[in-house]
Amino acid sequence: MPGFPIKTLRVDNGTEFTSKEFKEFCKSIGTKLTFGNSFSSKAGGLVERLNGTIKQLIKIYMTKDKPNKWTDHVDKAIFTYNCSPHSAINNNSPHEMFIKLSSNLSNPLPLNNKDREDLLKSQPNFPYFKVGDSVLRKIDRIGRQVQDSMKPYFDGPYTIIEEAEHRKSFTLMANDGSTRRSHYDKLKKFKFPPDWLY
Repeated sequence: MPGFPIKTLRVDNGTEFTSKEFKEFCKSIGTKLTFGNSFSSKAGGLVERLNGTIKQLIKIYMTKDKPNKWTDHVDKAIFTYNCSPHSAINNNSPHEMFIKLSSNLSNPLPLNNKDREDLLKSQPNFPYFKVGDSVLRKIDRIGRQVQDSMKPYFDGPYTIIEEAEHRKSFTLMANDGSTRRSHYDKLKKFKFPPDWLY
């Protein structure tokens, strides 16, 4: 946005975001791109919560205005959300904060410490993985046929070569040197079989 620099932008793995052109554009305006993990809603918890709120507002408008297409109410729902007070920003609305910040970028956005603590406490417990660990990655199933249920549940092993997001997201390297990202809830530790099995 003109006059409102974005330092970090978190996106999903859609081709519109992973394209070379988009990456170069973000780099040219000084915006760092971070990518979520495929098939994992936990990785974008705050966004998923926002989406849930927007859906609730849309349902309210559909009930009030009788059965129209839900797409007719998206703009109204987002407008309502942006004009409503939020405890995380001292009971200001996002609209108010945007106007204040865009006119005075020298003032940092005030955050409510209690909300920050509540958010940290709400983070799920998860197994500890670290760089160098050997892991298996859960295969995302798309088909519902009987033959699909007979396929392996995990692939790998992979070696963790990088961790991010407080050890919730990891970069994995396969034996052939290829890499991929994965959320912690898709992983389990891999133990190499004892030599006597070979």
